[in-house]
Amino acid sequence: MRSGSSNRWRNAALIAGILAASEAFIYYVSDGRFCYLKGLVGLPCPGCGLTRAIISLFKFDIEGAFYWHPLFILVFLLAGIMLLKKRRPFNTLYSSDAFWYSVLFIFISVWIIRMAVLFPDRPPMDFNRSALLMKVLFFLDKIFL
Repeated sequence: MRSGSSNRWRNAALIAGILAASEAFIYYVSDGRFCYLKGLVGLPCPGCGLTRAIISLFKFDIEGAFYWHPLFILVFLLAGIMLLKKRRPFNTLYSSDAFWYSVLFIFISVWIIRMAVLFPDRPPMDFNRSALLMKVLFFLDKIFL
């Protein structure tokens, strides 16, 4: 029984190490950005700007928070649902696939709208020209053309 527990801790430590190493790699190749998609491909993800939105909120800059990501309030609501998942009515929401698919649909819909309005020049929806894929494509272009 004891070895099963130590295996879980070892696996958790291994996963944490892999995530930390990959995050450091992404940070290195993407000029200080922590978004995997933007760091690898150059495109912003549906969550791009959420951290800056929450920082703006903590600075009482509501307009800035909405600029960085209009769904920043939803993060607090989702966190509340996850924290209170054992209580009614939150357990119903937490265990509902329809609820989570709706949240996903909202995030993707807002992402599409933000891409149409802000991409490729306005942060946080700007294109990362120093993304890993862009570096690889530039390197291949130099070799083959």
